[in-house]
Amino acid sequence: VEMAEVYLQSALAYIKPKHPHLIEYYELKNALFLQHAKPLTESQKATVENNFTAALSLVNEVENTLSIYRLGPTFKNKVRLLIDSYVEYLLADNSNTSAQKVLEVMDNYQSSMLRKSRQFYSQYGQDIALEENNTTAEMEVNLLSVGESNLAAQAQIDISLEKRDALRAHGRQVSLDVDRTHAYQFERLIDKLQQHEALVRLIDLPKHSHLIVGTKQGWRRFSIGKNMREKLHQQEGVVTWIKADELLPLEYFKSQSISKLILVSDHLTHTIAFSALPMPDNATHVIDHFEVVRAFSVLDYFNPDPSSATQGSHIAVFANPRFNSPASGISNKATLTWRKAMPPLVFSEREASSIQQHFSHASVVTALGAQANSDVLMSDEFGHAKLLHIATHGFYDPEYPGIVGLVTSDAATRRYLPGFVSLTQLLSRPFSADLVVLSGCDTLRGEIWLSEGQNSLSRGMLAQGAGSVLGTLWKVPDRATALFMEYFYASLAVTNNSSLALQLAKQKMKQNPRFRAQRYWGAFVLTVARKNAETIQF
Repeated sequence: VEMAEVYLQSALAYIKPKHPHLIEYYELKNALFLQHAKPLTESQKATVENNFTAALSLVNEVENTLSIYRLGPTFKNKVRLLIDSYVEYLLADNSNTSAQKVLEVMDNYQSSMLRKSRQFYSQYGQDIALEENNTTAEMEVNLLSVGESNLAAQAQIDISLEKRDALRAHGRQVSLDVDRTHAYQFERLIDKLQQHEALVRLIDLPKHSHLIVGTKQGWRRFSIGKNMREKLHQQEGVVTWIKADELLPLEYFKSQSISKLILVSDHLTHTIAFSALPMPDNATHVIDHFEVVRAFSVLDYFNPDPSSATQGSHIAVFANPRFNSPASGISNKATLTWRKAMPPLVFSEREASSIQQHFSHASVVTALGAQANSDVLMSDEFGHAKLLHIATHGFYDPEYPGIVGLVTSDAATRRYLPGFVSLTQLLSRPFSADLVVLSGCDTLRGEIWLSEGQNSLSRGMLAQGAGSVLGTLWKVPDRATALFMEYFYASLAVTNNSSLALQLAKQKMKQNPRFRAQRYWGAFVLTVARKNAETIQF
């Protein structure tokens, strides 16, 4: 350790002032402090705090001076490593005060990521030309269409996608520093919790994983066992096989009479289907005992921005787009080929009927079949709906995790490319709905960025202003999805609460002899940006 400190100090002489490499220097310096066998002295603790403060100040300054391309995912990942090293230091202290500080640091970071995305995409949507938007979308579709043998074409498109990701990751003039107003709100956060609610913040670090739990009784910290961490790091895809008590402090929840979990996941825990985890009795699941919602940021969940002034009072339904018609407006043969593999979603029109039935008193706008095209989905009428329901195939391929989108009708369009709306295009316009329902496959899946989590359709909608998004972790058959949505909207019409309606719909599916298996209901996850968006009334 001592020799490493000598080398690190020598390296400092070669780093220019205010260069991004200084962020890595501070991160490594803090990591070395943590390697000391003895407890840190007060002087060393002060050094760690000063390093972190100096590094955050540098991050803010660098973000406002570097080119957009250099502020891409790689830079953001360096910042996340800096945050992780500081959190490791804080977790060495087992006090509840330390747990609250960890939550404050992590959540200010997460909140800033969401605010950066919203601020950038708002400006991006105003600046970007339609031709550039369509060119980007066509590029993404082409990557799906070019053959594996065409390596040169794939490589060129990959370079373009890297530049696109750099644009996505770039925020404009938004400070990462700890907001003093937010700090005060953290002290009052417990007051905002209801008696039956528990806030569960999962923290997955390189060496340790922890839960920080907040209830009306205060803050508690729980460690995730080494064996469980190894299982999580070895898994591929979505996790449903973990026993709930291996990951969650169920006895503590029981002692506090908790019936609602507000989860903020991290790293690999994004792919855990928490509501579908089996309980110790092997007869029930988490959803039988708890409402389960996810939040991207605790601060934004409890202290939301006001709803969009452009929000309408209507419901918009986009369902069963026409995939393979002789009158197709798509000319690219390779694109036509992969679209043929998309099965029709005939049951999705039942979802539209369910909404019209249960919300007969509300104004419902529908786009079905050939009318469910790219232009309609990107229109103001759909973007400004109070509730937006999209029933189509979500595109996600582990081979190309950076490309996600929604399949639309092959009908000819005037403004946008027919057949596919990419995440890039969706992020070029705001969505003001309190609830967006993505009734398609894999709408919570996407490329995992160390800095921000999964770059999915769901996260994109939240970044563009949606109050909450109901999405899926895996593919659910068309018929089962239609039945689930029938249960969900029937419950929503009665409860006016999306979180409770989701719990009731899953419990109803479990009572159905044909669709009781978790593969039919466990995929649906509600992610909430602001708590007031859980209340849906017309």
